[in-house]
Amino acid sequence: MESFDPPASSPAKVTVYGTSWCAGTRLVRAYLDRLGILYEYRDMDQDPGAERQVRWWTGGDASHPTLKVEGEILIEPRNSDVQLVLARHGLL
Repeated sequence: MESFDPPASSPAKVTVYGTSWCAGTRLVRAYLDRLGILYEYRDMDQDPGAERQVRWWTGGDASHPTLKVEGEILIEPRNSDVQLVLARHGLL
């Protein structure tokens, strides 16, 4: 299968895929902001490619938030999951 990742256009090593109305998306973005982590945000309602990418990763679900951290995919993660992955990749 073909991946729908966009070309690298941002120095961010973290990408958040979500929607503006999703509480989980807002929470994970606020958490990353508190940690001072730079990230790219892709709004799945505004960016059909972002939604297609998430559906490809999940086998068809438009799960949000979904994070990509240095190539590792987290689907609807808890803050503790995000922290663990950020630490594993040396981003904390």
